[in-house]
Amino acid sequence: VGWIAILFAYTFVASVLPVWLLLQPRDYVNGHQLFVALGIISLGVIVVNPEVVAPTVNTDLPADTPGWLPLLFITIACGAISGFHGLVASGTSSKQLAKETEARYVGYGGAIGEGSLAVTSIIACTAGFAIYLSRDVGATQGLALWQQHYGSFEAATAGATTAFVNGVGVLAGGLGIPESIAVIFASVVVISFAATTLDTAIRLQRYIISELGVEYKVKAIQNRWVATGIAVASCALLALSVDRGAGGMMIWPLFGTTNQLLAGLTLLIVSLYLMAKGRPFWVTMIPMSFLLLMTTWAMIINLDRYFGSNDWMLLVIGAAIFILEIWLLLEGAAAIMRVRAARAQP
Repeated sequence: VGWIAILFAYTFVASVLPVWLLLQPRDYVNGHQLFVALGIISLGVIVVNPEVVAPTVNTDLPADTPGWLPLLFITIACGAISGFHGLVASGTSSKQLAKETEARYVGYGGAIGEGSLAVTSIIACTAGFAIYLSRDVGATQGLALWQQHYGSFEAATAGATTAFVNGVGVLAGGLGIPESIAVIFASVVVISFAATTLDTAIRLQRYIISELGVEYKVKAIQNRWVATGIAVASCALLALSVDRGAGGMMIWPLFGTTNQLLAGLTLLIVSLYLMAKGRPFWVTMIPMSFLLLMTTWAMIINLDRYFGSNDWMLLVIGAAIFILEIWLLLEGAAAIMRVRAARAQP
């Protein structure tokens, strides 16, 4: 609880300070950590040339495992597309650009870096982690241990960080880097990005709360100190509602659908902008349609599962999100018709 309190105190301070004072230099250091990690994993793959012991498709799954369609598309997030990044781009990234033309390099470069991290993470958790498991028992037994690790969602979730850091340690060992040091470095990288996400998310919540204050003319929450306090307090209450500050995991199952729903709505806004400017908009409209279809489908499946398991908290929150999604989709359709009508006028 003590560390949880310290982290929330840090996020409060970090979220009200100017971006250039803490967030920007801290992210600058984290960026270098990311490039070093990518370099170590990539070079390690070339030198070690590991055999991917993990199966191409893991068929040894629990009986109640849902199909990969549509849930695959709400499981893979930041490495492909993430609505949270849409908030970051508008809330913090845009405020750090010297000129608008830099947005292409920052946005596209960030997306390529995120995708590269996703690919190297897969390598670390398959080839690297499988080698780690197989070292003392052989490849056959190592495959059995790997399948045991991913034998259930609970086991895979509990050991996700372990698989990554140990996989990085094995690959770094091929470069002559002591495995113990590489594991510590990989752990620091994971923790650093978690801390980055923490204070950035609180800052974004503060922006949203303040904007709600402007929209509904509530002056109190337009104040950055009050808005930040509300954001931190609500998150702290959720975290501390469960032992060891794990309260956030109660609503974590909703992350995939809400995050990708936000990504689809971000693409909707971009599509409306391009349409209004008379630019080709299908480049964003097509992926938006696919993403919203998969997200809506997945949400319906999850709501049915929550109802069947009597998980009323997730059911109520998920249903509220689903209703808001339908509302926003109708608003988006109406906006598209208005833009097209306006452009049709001479």
